[in-house]
Amino acid sequence: MQNNFNIIPSKYILILLCICLSQLTQINSNTSTTVISSECVKATVNVAGGAQVAPTGNTTMLMTGNSTMIPPPMTGNTTLGNISLTMPMAGMMQMSMTGTTTTSYVECGTTAGSNKFEFTTVTDDASGSVTGYPGGYIEIKTNFCPGYDHLTQSTGGLALEQDRTIKLPLNPKISTGYWSIGITNPDGSTVASPAKGDVGIAINGAGLFGNADGEDRDAYVYEGCTFDQCGGHPAPLKGDYHYHEEPNAGCVFTDTAGQHSPLFGIFYDGIPVYGQLGDNGVTPTDLDQCGGHVDKTNPFYHYHLPAGKKFPYFPTCLKGCIYSNNGNGAIPSSVITTVGTCKLAATQYDYSSVYSSLKQQKKTAASGPSGTISGTFNSISIFLTIMSFIVYFY
Repeated sequence: MQNNFNIIPSKYILILLCICLSQLTQINSNTSTTVISSECVKATVNVAGGAQVAPTGNTTMLMTGNSTMIPPPMTGNTTLGNISLTMPMAGMMQMSMTGTTTTSYVECGTTAGSNKFEFTTVTDDASGSVTGYPGGYIEIKTNFCPGYDHLTQSTGGLALEQDRTIKLPLNPKISTGYWSIGITNPDGSTVASPAKGDVGIAINGAGLFGNADGEDRDAYVYEGCTFDQCGGHPAPLKGDYHYHEEPNAGCVFTDTAGQHSPLFGIFYDGIPVYGQLGDNGVTPTDLDQCGGHVDKTNPFYHYHLPAGKKFPYFPTCLKGCIYSNNGNGAIPSSVITTVGTCKLAATQYDYSSVYSSLKQQKKTAASGPSGTISGTFNSISIFLTIMSFIVYFY
């Protein structure tokens, strides 16, 4: 006996696939809050009734109630219960879920003294046999808050206190290579995976980020309209306050005519970064491919911020040995090295004067407002169309 298989023609399969992709996901929650931020277009929605979101194409949101801004969660617990899943062979799939979620946060203060920059020195031998850092490290405890009024930023979230411990080499070492921290390499070519998150720390305890936004684009172009009056803003999920460019005068440091720019911060290779001005208050013309040099005022290798706050806004790359990602898992493991494996340049420098000045920056923060976010999820129902192949055989 011969079997003949009659299967739905491919053109109908394509139609069914389109139907599947066009289905809307229905979300019901009495306290859920959604925050949307993209290319300086921000919306915060308190979902009182329901919201519909299309999985493909343009996102459509239908909502009721008043717009509300709630900061992103920092810490907390989520409990889910009564999870059920039903999936027939053809037709619809339904999943429902109930439970509660509670999170807590502490908002960054808005006055001087609300930032934290606590400095400790831990010494070691030249091989870093105990600490993994040549000669030891400096430990900076920070809350990533700027120590001024940051409420003019408009990311749709709030700057929230972090609990971070940053370790920087007490004796930074210049390597023979470099690590590009932005969206371009020194030769102008595109970086495949630009650095995300903090790659350094400013002297006020706020973070230094590269010039990439979350989608590997120019952060100044796509996020610049959310910067506050000082030129910083918080990350959308964690709320960690940071800079992508030189802050405005008086916020972290202020240049003085005829003098070298003050210290702005330290990158995670331990190399300090200063403002735009070099010796005698003149813009340096001998910066290397990363944006660094040695001058008379600071006779050690250091970085400068680009003149005119022009792209790439920060140094293009880091030339020092990086011994830790300092809690930023987005820093590639390939750039993390050890005392024994980092290939050193022929010339090294003494940075003891830099860290002596850092000790004078010590600040113990007074915490800002705190709060909690609590919500009870009554149900979440997801419906998906499942294609079925009708097979006849005789």
